[in-house]
Amino acid sequence: MEQTDTGCKATDKNKICSKNCGKYGFCIKEGGTEQCRCLPKFSEMGNGSCILNATAVCASKRLTSDFSKCDCSGILKYADDGITCKKRTCIDLDVQEECKKVGAMRCENKWDKPGMDSGAGYECVCRPGYSKNEDDICTEKCKLKNHISKCAARGQICVMDHLYNAICKCPPTTAWNETTQRCDILNENILMMQNLPVIKKKYVQEDGSLDKVMLNVDIVNAMNTVYPKKILDYAYLLNYTESSLVVKCNVIAQFSGPTKYDAKRYTLYADLQLNCSDCSMYLLPPILLDKQSFNDITLQNLDFCSEPLKNYLCGPGSGCKDRTCSCNKGYRITESSVQVAEDFSLFRCEDIDECLEKTDECTKNTTCVNIPGGYFCNCKQGYKKLSDTLPYKNTPDKEGCVDFCYPSPCKKGACRLKEKGFDCSCDVGYSGSLCDAADENLHKANTNSKVIGGVLGTLLAVIVIACLVFYYLQFYRKRNRNDSDRSLIPTRMQADDTELAERSTGISNPICE
Repeated sequence: MEQTDTGCKATDKNKICSKNCGKYGFCIKEGGTEQCRCLPKFSEMGNGSCILNATAVCASKRLTSDFSKCDCSGILKYADDGITCKKRTCIDLDVQEECKKVGAMRCENKWDKPGMDSGAGYECVCRPGYSKNEDDICTEKCKLKNHISKCAARGQICVMDHLYNAICKCPPTTAWNETTQRCDILNENILMMQNLPVIKKKYVQEDGSLDKVMLNVDIVNAMNTVYPKKILDYAYLLNYTESSLVVKCNVIAQFSGPTKYDAKRYTLYADLQLNCSDCSMYLLPPILLDKQSFNDITLQNLDFCSEPLKNYLCGPGSGCKDRTCSCNKGYRITESSVQVAEDFSLFRCEDIDECLEKTDECTKNTTCVNIPGGYFCNCKQGYKKLSDTLPYKNTPDKEGCVDFCYPSPCKKGACRLKEKGFDCSCDVGYSGSLCDAADENLHKANTNSKVIGGVLGTLLAVIVIACLVFYYLQFYRKRNRNDSDRSLIPTRMQADDTELAERSTGISNPICE
């Protein structure tokens, strides 16, 4: 037997046959009959010829539609032979890109571990404090629906502890009552430490954003270090502002009872850390800046409807009165967040996406754009707001849009719509993108023409007048000559008569002499 491009063929001339047995078999003649033989354990008869044995050869257990090779898709890729499959791993660029896309911290191979002979050959591992949601996107644990629902069932909210665990705690200004198994109002001992300065570098991620989960955990650890656990109920990062080097944090600290502790205790511990030359451990996990930054730290007493807490508990676009949240126009209650107790009613408000829900009133020449608490209508390409003048601003409001040529922006010309705007066809004597500039060359030409025309007109008038005078004089002279000729006729006749008379008398006129 020998291997060819179309499969195996017999070398014995007596056994050579022409039957096509496929790439993974060969034809052999026995007793005058042509038969196909498939390569053992590698191929089998199917579809009239020898095809791959998918069960024995293919990790996917299936073949491509032409039966020529294994179907390697999903978690699999083709091996170097281009026929069989192997599992994708973390060294594959597409796998690395996949993990990056879902927000994972790293990729971890799984194919070589016991019990991992099935499933993906890798795992995209989320950062601490994050877990995958229903779309396999790494999400903060306290933003996952299951954690939110679990806490809401007890009238509590989800917070992150110092070990990156999502735990349920009573909302600020309330405390858990073991007897009643509910959150009761706590009227005091709720403080907000403002402008707590933290070095930023540790928390900056590859994309430039801040890992606020890690920052929160470090803040919690720091508060647990500074304040006794018996007196500190819990603490967490409310919000922060950042500059190039520093993150200034606003931290909620709820104490289980009256306390004399304030921000000075925190700055004392920070001072010990900054002046420690040989410390075996950090007193405060978020390494603070210099002492001067401590002067910015302030404390604020809070209640349920205080502005910082109201935004945190009820959400953006909310109101609060008598320990009860309310949603402003353009927002509605997130059902999974409803927590009702005897003394308070807590729920979060979410923005209504009018564009997505098709409740907007944008016209056909506009595109709906959702904004917190409402929406605006953005003009499509080639359109503008009716009230707009050049340059067009496409103002974010709900006004309808008209095409660029209505009304015409062309001052002295006709407006014509184009694919991405308009242009102006200017009247004679005007130029510019809006036909609002007189043509200077034409203006000068007109002026010159008028001057030349005036000169030529004057000259023509002079010539005409001269001609008229000339013709008049000629006419006058001719008439005078005719008159002179007529007056000489009798005189001449008289002279002739006198001459005849003199000849007859022989006396000449003395005057004529």
